[in-house]
Amino acid sequence: MKTCLLVHLALNSTGKAQLYISNLLESVSALPDCHTVLRSATKSHLQFQKTRLKFGECTFSVAAPKAWNHLLLHLCTITNMDTFKRRLKTLFLQIL
Repeated sequence: MKTCLLVHLALNSTGKAQLYISNLLESVSALPDCHTVLRSATKSHLQFQKTRLKFGECTFSVAAPKAWNHLLLHLCTITNMDTFKRRLKTLFLQIL
Protein backbone atom coordinates (compact mmCIF):
# COMPACT_ATOMS: atom_id res chain seq x y z
CA MET A 1 0.00 0.00 0.00
CA LYS A 2 2.83 2.39 0.86
CA THR A 3 4.49 1.65 -2.48
CA CYS A 4 1.33 2.54 -4.39
CA LEU A 5 1.08 5.81 -2.45
CA LEU A 6 4.66 6.70 -3.42
CA VAL A 7 3.95 5.93 -7.07
CA HIS A 8 0.77 8.04 -6.99
CA LEU A 9 2.66 10.90 -5.41
CA ALA A 10 5.42 10.67 -8.03
CA LEU A 11 3.01 10.53 -10.96
CA ASN A 12 0.35 13.05 -9.94
CA SER A 13 1.99 15.59 -7.61
CA THR A 14 4.68 17.46 -9.45
CA GLY A 15 7.37 18.73 -7.14
CA LYS A 16 6.13 16.88 -4.04
CA ALA A 17 7.82 13.53 -4.70
CA GLN A 18 11.56 13.04 -4.55
CA LEU A 19 13.20 13.37 -7.96
CA TYR A 20 15.00 10.03 -7.70
CA ILE A 21 11.68 8.24 -7.14
CA SER A 22 10.12 9.91 -10.17
CA ASN A 23 13.14 8.95 -12.28
CA LEU A 24 12.68 5.26 -11.45
CA LEU A 25 9.18 5.19 -12.94
CA GLU A 26 8.59 5.00 -16.70
CA SER A 27 5.16 4.80 -18.27
CA VAL A 28 4.40 2.39 -21.07
CA SER A 29 4.15 4.40 -24.25
CA ALA A 30 3.87 3.81 -27.97
CA LEU A 31 6.40 1.57 -29.64
CA PRO A 32 9.30 3.64 -30.98
CA ASP A 33 9.35 2.05 -34.44
CA CYS A 34 5.58 1.64 -34.94
CA HIS A 35 2.66 3.97 -35.20
CA THR A 36 0.49 1.81 -32.97
CA VAL A 37 -0.12 2.39 -29.31
CA LEU A 38 0.12 -0.44 -26.82
CA ARG A 39 -3.11 -1.30 -25.04
CA SER A 40 -1.28 -1.01 -21.71
CA ALA A 41 -0.29 2.58 -22.55
CA THR A 42 -3.92 3.64 -22.43
CA LYS A 43 -4.29 2.07 -18.98
CA SER A 44 -1.52 4.15 -17.33
CA HIS A 45 0.71 1.12 -16.77
CA LEU A 46 4.36 1.45 -15.84
CA GLN A 47 7.36 -0.37 -17.30
CA PHE A 48 9.63 -2.55 -15.22
CA GLN A 49 12.77 -4.49 -16.06
CA LYS A 50 12.98 -8.25 -15.91
CA THR A 51 15.30 -9.53 -13.22
CA ARG A 52 17.26 -12.75 -13.10
CA LEU A 53 17.38 -12.98 -9.33
CA LYS A 54 14.56 -12.99 -6.81
CA PHE A 55 16.40 -10.27 -4.88
CA GLY A 56 16.02 -7.89 -7.84
CA GLU A 57 12.22 -8.08 -7.60
CA CYS A 58 12.38 -6.31 -4.22
CA THR A 59 13.85 -3.11 -5.63
CA PHE A 60 11.56 -0.10 -5.96
CA SER A 61 12.07 0.15 -9.72
CA VAL A 62 10.56 -3.34 -10.14
CA ALA A 63 8.16 -3.72 -7.20
CA ALA A 64 6.47 -0.32 -7.57
CA PRO A 65 5.45 -0.70 -11.24
CA LYS A 66 4.23 -4.25 -10.59
CA ALA A 67 2.06 -3.07 -7.68
CA TRP A 68 0.77 -0.10 -9.70
CA ASN A 69 -0.06 -2.24 -12.73
CA HIS A 70 -2.16 -4.58 -10.57
CA LEU A 71 -4.39 -1.74 -9.36
CA LEU A 72 -7.82 -1.24 -10.87
CA LEU A 73 -8.04 1.35 -13.63
CA HIS A 74 -10.37 3.68 -11.73
CA LEU A 75 -7.80 3.89 -8.91
CA CYS A 76 -4.94 4.79 -11.25
CA THR A 77 -6.86 7.70 -12.75
CA ILE A 78 -7.62 9.43 -9.44
CA THR A 79 -5.56 12.61 -9.09
CA ASN A 80 -6.59 13.68 -5.57
CA MET A 81 -4.29 12.13 -2.95
CA ASP A 82 -6.90 11.90 -0.16
CA THR A 83 -9.43 10.21 -2.42
CA PHE A 84 -6.74 7.81 -3.69
CA LYS A 85 -5.72 6.86 -0.14
CA ARG A 86 -9.31 6.26 0.92
CA ARG A 87 -10.16 4.08 -2.09
CA LEU A 88 -6.87 2.17 -1.91
CA LYS A 89 -7.45 1.39 1.76
CA THR A 90 -10.98 0.22 0.95
CA LEU A 91 -9.62 -2.04 -1.80
CA PHE A 92 -7.02 -3.63 0.47
CA LEU A 93 -9.54 -4.20 3.27
CA GLN A 94 -11.87 -5.92 0.81
CA ILE A 95 -9.07 -8.23 -0.28
CA LEU A 96 -8.23 -9.23 3.29
